[in-house]
Amino acid sequence: MTPRDRRVLLTGGAVVLAAVLGRGIVAAWVAAANSRRELVARIELLKAARATVARLPQLEDSAESLRAAVVALAPALLNASTEADALADLSGKVTSLIERRAGRVESAVPVADSGAAGMLRRVSILASFETDVRGLASALRALSQSDVVLAGERVEIAAVDPFSDDGSPERLRVNLTVSAWYQRGK
Repeated sequence: MTPRDRRVLLTGGAVVLAAVLGRGIVAAWVAAANSRRELVARIELLKAARATVARLPQLEDSAESLRAAVVALAPALLNASTEADALADLSGKVTSLIERRAGRVESAVPVADSGAAGMLRRVSILASFETDVRGLASALRALSQSDVVLAGERVEIAAVDPFSDDGSPERLRVNLTVSAWYQRGK
């Protein structure tokens, strides 16, 4: 082997060795940068966790206040923990209030309702009945003064016989949608 061949082989070997080492150095550099980013993210997560733990007494006070507010809200809710029980309770309350003031309720049909707020759910019914103007006013007043918060969502009023001339009070056909809230899974 001539000195020139030897030089070419040494130069080629050095170039190949430099390429392999360079690639390894770049890979190590990228791995170190990724590890540093991950370490910084974990340090930030640890700081946030420590801050949350430091605020724990405040969070417990807030939770107690929220619990007290829910307990204070309880009398305004239907006495039920399932949708079926809530619909039955709402139907019974509405029927009772209307029948005491306006006459017989012909039907009280559940209406689809997707209202929700945390553990609270809303249910609605459509009550149909006949009455006169005074009975309707009395029934609406009774619904608004109920111990449970009842919301009249929609009302449809139509005269049963608008051309009647018999001197009796005009009969009205009323369809009233009423909703109320209950706490699911008490």
